[in-house]
Amino acid sequence: MEKMKSEHCSEPQNPLIATILYKRKMLENWGRGISLMMDECQKAGLPEPEYRLGNGFVVLVFRYGENNRISTVQVPHKYHISTTQVQSLLEIVGNATLSVKEIMDLLQLKNRSYFSKEYLKPALETGLLEPIYPEQPSHPKQKYRLTDKGKKSLNRQ
Repeated sequence: MEKMKSEHCSEPQNPLIATILYKRKMLENWGRGISLMMDECQKAGLPEPEYRLGNGFVVLVFRYGENNRISTVQVPHKYHISTTQVQSLLEIVGNATLSVKEIMDLLQLKNRSYFSKEYLKPALETGLLEPIYPEQPSHPKQKYRLTDKGKKSLNRQ
C-alpha cells in the first residue's frame, strides 16, 4: 500500500481499455489517481483516504468528521427555467420518451450543436429532463423524458 502512495510503476490490467479511456480523455494519466486523490483531500483539509486491498480490487474510503465538514455556497443556476427553448422542449416531450433526433424533428431543428446548447443541456442541468441511460450519455438507444420537476413546470404553463 505504501508503494501505491509513492512514485511507482503502474501497469494497466487491460492496455487496450486503458488506451481507449486515455484517448477519450476519461483517463488523464495512468498511475496518478492515488496521488491526485490524496492531494485533493489535503487541499480540502480532509483526512487521507483509507485503502483496502482484496479480491483483486482496491477500495477507497473517504472520511470526514465534525471538524472536517465542508460547507459550499450555492451558486445560482445559469439557466432560467422559463427560457423559450426549454419551455418548447418540455411541451414537445410531454409524457413521451424521445430520442434527440425525434425531439429535433418535432422542433424542426437541424443544428444538433445548437439544440444541445440551447435546449437539451439547460433542460438536463435544471433537472427538468432526464436521460433513460444516465450512466451512458452516448448510448445508441438514448432517449429523454421529463422528470417530475419537468412535468410540474409544464403543468404550470
